[in-house]
Formats: sequence, C-alpha cells, structure tokens
Amino acid sequence: MHHEIDLFIKNGDTIPKSMDVGDRWKTITLNGSSYMPESVVITNADGKQNRLKFTADTLAKMISLTELYHIIPGDYDFSYKEVQKKVFVFEGIYKGDTLWMKTKAKVFTDYSLTKKEMWRITDLNH
Repeated sequence: MHHEIDLFIKNGDTIPKSMDVGDRWKTITLNGSSYMPESVVITNADGKQNRLKFTADTLAKMISLTELYHIIPGDYDFSYKEVQKKVFVFEGIYKGDTLWMKTKAKVFTDYSLTKKEMWRITDLNH
C-alpha cells in the first residue's frame, strides 16, 4: 500500500510539503516490491529512498521498522489508525526523532490502469 504524506510533524515542528529537504518524508510504500516482501520504502522530499523491513501487528495497530541490513541496530515502532477512509495517522520514534504523519493511502484499484476490471487472456502458443 502506498501512502502519500499530507502532514509531517517532526519533534513538534510541522515541515510543509513545499520544503524539499531530506528531513521530510514524502511517501511510505509498504510491500511495494514482489522481490522483497515485508519491506517498506520511505521516500524523502528530496527524492532519496530508504528501504527497511517491517512487521505489522494489525490487532494492536502497530508496525515495527528494522534496518534492512542491521547497519544501525534497533527497531522503530509506529502506531497507526485509519481516521477516515484511506486516511491514516502514524505516530512513532524514528532514529531519535518523534514523528507524526497524516497520510492518504492509494490501493491497487486507485490507479487508472486497474480501475476497470477488464482482464485479457491471450494464448501465445501458435
């Protein structure tokens, strides 16, 4: 699931979308690649990406992020809740910084190529 971050608060300071700095997260993509399941990609406003492993506890509404190669030991825990349909709030501590984010989620059917439920099956054997 892809989350676009609408509101980003770091250590009590709101960092607006217009600031093209590495401190502000732009998107969070959970399970974004088939070759690395249970991974998350954090894209900063300056375009740099950080890939981490994650585990989710859907009952407690918590996700735990871990460095992919354990360069920096430790987990980063975030609580999350859906405040409206496809609108989520994430709260947690990441690398010593307190983060609060309001995101809008995009799912597979939100993309124009998948809106229509049309499937084509072709037989390539001639």
